[in-house]
Amino acid sequence: MDAVLDSGGLTAFAARRPPAQLLATLEVAAATGGAVVLPTVVIAEATTGRPREDAAVNHRLARSLLDDCTVERARVAARLRFAVDVAASVVDAVVAATVTARTEAAVVTSDPDDLRSLLSAAASGRRVVEV
Repeated sequence: MDAVLDSGGLTAFAARRPPAQLLATLEVAAATGGAVVLPTVVIAEATTGRPREDAAVNHRLARSLLDDCTVERARVAARLRFAVDVAASVVDAVVAATVTARTEAAVVTSDPDDLRSLLSAAASGRRVVEV
């Protein structure tokens, strides 16, 4: 099982003391041969562009599988976003599309309601882990 992180999940992952629910999810991912997956668009939301302030996040980026958004993935994200509400975040929609593209994945987020909504539009029974 992969653990796909949104910006809240990445921020929690970069914390000095990551939340227990995040650590448990990462343990399951490691035990099952999964990866910590970061859609690259999350970097724009979770960083400042200032190396000193971004150091902890950058450290975690180096230890994660970065997932670029393809045209196909962007179209899936658009479909999900418009299926639920055009006010839904584009980044959240790309995260949801990334989760649905993986064989087995959970999403780690600080925004569980939006992600659950987007994933339900995809008819994906994927687990949402709140941090």
